[in-house]
This record gives sequence, C-alpha cells and structure tokens, in this order.
Amino acid sequence: MNLLLHIADDIKIHFFLIPQLKEKTTKFYEYLSPKEKERISQYKTLEKKERFIVCRGKLKEELAGYLDKRPSQVEIQYSKFNKPFVDDESKIPLHFNLSHSQDLLAIGLSLNTAVGIDIEYCRPRKSIETFVQRFYSPEECRYFFSSDLCQRDPIFYQLWTLKEAYQKANDHLFSQKALKHSTLQGLSKNGMTKNGWKLQVMPFDQEFKNYVGAFCFKKRRG
Repeated sequence: MNLLLHIADDIKIHFFLIPQLKEKTTKFYEYLSPKEKERISQYKTLEKKERFIVCRGKLKEELAGYLDKRPSQVEIQYSKFNKPFVDDESKIPLHFNLSHSQDLLAIGLSLNTAVGIDIEYCRPRKSIETFVQRFYSPEECRYFFSSDLCQRDPIFYQLWTLKEAYQKANDHLFSQKALKHSTLQGLSKNGMTKNGWKLQVMPFDQEFKNYVGAFCFKKRRG
C-alpha cells in the first residue's frame, strides 16, 4: 500500500503499511549508516528494531528519489531540537518529516517550506483528563471537556497531533510552555495560525478510522 495525500502543489504526504514494509527489512538494513546500525542495538525488542529499520530505510528510499542518490548515500542529521534534516551538497531545498503509529508510517515531503506531520492510533488512555488539564491550553481544555465522553479519546489524540505537527514544523523544543500553545484553529477549514502557518487535520477514510493525524507548513504569501 502506498497512499498519497497532496496538501499543496509542492507538499506531499506518503502513507505506508509497516507490516508490508517489513517484507523488505533486509533491503532496508543495507541503507543504514554505521551509526544507524549501532542505534538498533539500543532497542530492547525485535519489534522496535524492525520498526526502526523499515521506517528509516523507507524514509531514505523516498529522500533518495528527490536527491538523485542511492538510499545508502542519504545522510540524515538532526537539529538541536532533534528534527531530522539532510544537509545535501546539491542545495536542493528538501524538507521532510516522519511519523508512525501502530501499523502506519507517514512521510511528509516538501521542496519549498518546512513541514511537520504527526499521526496517532487512537487507543484508550488512562488519566486522560489529568493530562489534558496539565498540557493543553485553556481553549483546548474547554473544547475537550465540553465534548461527549465517547468522543474524548479521539479528540485528545487529534489535538495532540496538531500540537506535534506545529512543533515539528517550527523545529521547537517540546516543553510544557510550548504545548500550552492553542492549536484549535487546526480543526477549522481554514486552519491558519496567527503567524502564517497552515495547520490542519489529515482526512482518513473508513479503512483507517482509528487513526488521526495533522500537518503543518508555512503558508506562502500571494
């Protein structure tokens, strides 16, 4: 499976099923750098090791197509806030972001603007109300607590993906202060924030009804 979501002329989000990608684990492992292979040893379970290999390998495969390189030649670095990027000598203005949850992997790619994405599989969570009160803005708390009890889990996760996508696009340090930034505007059709970022939820069809997601990018003027 390879689903594609166009969110602007030059911004795309690709979706992949991780169980299908695992059929190519050996191939993806060959793409990894010595440091990335060393990182695998830090994971305690086989499941986490395989997940890292296929997600990183597929990311490199997608980036290689833009950079005109072999996947093994793609070097991924990290900003001081741990956002991945490629410092490519060809000077192609490639921006990307990645998120995975349960069986789904999402990769956002753009040639002109920073992009942040996040997906979450909605599962029951304990003490959800306490978490919301601690980390969500007053506006988000009012929205959450005014909703029906049966809707609180998906609303919690949807608001969280908006926060993640916004922080990742802006390359901000995740902190309690940053999390208090309201992202409710991402639920609207327009989805604009005050500082010119486009923030919206991802449209998932019935096949992926238990997933929620969000994306964020800088809206160009004109």
